[in-house]
Parts: sequence; structure tokens; C-alpha cells
Amino acid sequence: MSEYDYRDRQETNVTVFSAEKYDNDWPWSDGVPTLIEVIRWLQDKLNEVPEEYRAVTHCEIDSVSSWESSHYAQITIEYRRPETDLEMSNRIASVEAVQARELIREREKYEMLRAKFENKE
Repeated sequence: MSEYDYRDRQETNVTVFSAEKYDNDWPWSDGVPTLIEVIRWLQDKLNEVPEEYRAVTHCEIDSVSSWESSHYAQITIEYRRPETDLEMSNRIASVEAVQARELIREREKYEMLRAKFENKE
């Protein structure tokens, strides 16, 4: 098994749609849809997904708990794909920036401790 290397290409999650019943993006804010309307809407969302990822696109329909034990619907549609070159370079730059800040912090701590204990001897 190979060791993880942050510089390797990763998978990324793409959210096509995510909303709760009372969000502005909810597709049927004017009432209860017919089954045909729901199927058409789902097909439109599926058509937004690149063809090569349609077979692995997931739709999660969940119940969100609200005030006084009431529940309402939440829909999330998403798929995974390899990150683009730009996403990969941005992620790597972000990881390396965090590592550089951590190294500076560790060096500062080292110098502080070294000065503290060298002066005691």
C-alpha cells in the first residue's frame, strides 16, 4: 500500500443541488408538485452533470428536524470526480502555505525555548 502524498490528484465532491424545503432554492415553493414535475426536475438536475459522471451521481432525500419536533425535506444531489489541474494546484498551494506557517511557528518556539534554557546554564 502506498503512502498518502498530498501532491497526488484527489477526488472532489461536486454538489449539483442542496436545499431544504424552506430555502429560497427549493424548487416547489408554490405547493406540492406532481410526480411528473418531480421527475422532470430530477432529469434537469441529472442533465447538469457531465455524462461520464451521471451513473455515479447520488440523490439524498432526508428529513431535517426543526422546531418542536417538526420535520421537513432536504434534497442533495452530488457526484465525485477527479479534481481539475487548477483545483489541484490551489489545494497544494493551500497545504504548503499551512505547512510554511507551521514551520515558522515551530522555529519561533524553538528559538524561544533555546534562549530560555541556554541562559540558565
